[in-house]
Amino acid sequence: MAEGNKLQAAQYVDTVPTSRADITDSGDRGETGIAIVEIDRRLRIRSYNDEFARLMGILGNEAVCTSCRTVLNCTFSADTCPALRTIMSGKPFTAVDVNPCTGIPGPYQFTFHPIRDSSLRVARVVIAIADFSEVIRRLRSELERSYMRLMDVNRRLRDLEGVTTDILSIVSHELKTPLTISMGCIDLAMEEKNAAKLRELLLMARRNLMRENRIIDGMLELSKIRRGVMTLVFRKEDITSLVHKAVKEKLPFAAQREVRFDLNLERVPRVEVDPAYIIYALEQVIDNSIKFNRRGGVVKVNTRTVNGMVEIIVEDTGVGIAEENLERVFEPFYQEDSSASRRYPGIGLGLTLASKIVEFHGGRIHLESRGRNTGTRCTIAIPLKRRV
Repeated sequence: MAEGNKLQAAQYVDTVPTSRADITDSGDRGETGIAIVEIDRRLRIRSYNDEFARLMGILGNEAVCTSCRTVLNCTFSADTCPALRTIMSGKPFTAVDVNPCTGIPGPYQFTFHPIRDSSLRVARVVIAIADFSEVIRRLRSELERSYMRLMDVNRRLRDLEGVTTDILSIVSHELKTPLTISMGCIDLAMEEKNAAKLRELLLMARRNLMRENRIIDGMLELSKIRRGVMTLVFRKEDITSLVHKAVKEKLPFAAQREVRFDLNLERVPRVEVDPAYIIYALEQVIDNSIKFNRRGGVVKVNTRTVNGMVEIIVEDTGVGIAEENLERVFEPFYQEDSSASRRYPGIGLGLTLASKIVEFHGGRIHLESRGRNTGTRCTIAIPLKRRV
């Protein structure tokens, strides 16, 4: 081979491994590359790189001067041999073989490139063997993972569709019920002559309209929180005073449910809060403690200072919460009983809003319950020093 052709061929040739350990180590690392082998016009191997040695399981230079048909387990005839075809035509040739002559199953791309001598005659052929099996394995693996992710997304979308349907059903029911009752009360009031009964009907209509107003307010507050347009105005406030205001707001509801309050409010330091929103959050928690309480039950409200936090503890004697649902009750619209025949009205936004408001104050809210009919303990913790 001419000097120029030697240099041309050298670009395809690396050093070969010298031991079986070298081959094993290369394979264990999972390295992928292109196997290169150079053959002459008599189809004898002249040189090869370590990737070719690894692929064929040969050591050192033991395959040099060996027939490529022997090393490659070639089954081609003289008429169909792609190496001879390249030598005779002088043109590069590429082929893909799923069951190549190497005897190693898998998709391989064979590229036959002619190397010419000084007289421009094809003196040698460089064969590049690209193993696509690992690429295809990875693609197949990735496709399988993508398929599983797609199936998971599809399942979640189906679940979401079901949840959305349930939410729409609950919201429409909760909005329609007080409106229907109010309209019925007003219709009856228009015909009522007795002043006492007339007042009772109008009060019932008012209570139900206020209930509807609370539902709409809750949905609007959630929308403001999600859009990030909630504006808090902080100032130093006496938490005990805010608790009293929240409890006072819920006294009529407690009387209606025959639930009494037990207040044990320690003097705690004043903290920076938005008073309107903290009262609103407390009302949501207290409302739940009344709603899910038993007739004649108790709602205990305590305050204390612990580890740089002011804690407001609201504890009831109600139905309790299953342990596996303690975190889920903070999800929007979640209710343990979401059936149309559920005992307790509401759309499941109270604790969602309360937790978001407390979080905006840099605090936390925590629920505890030992299960059904064991009551629930809700702790609201607000930092003494607000982080700006």
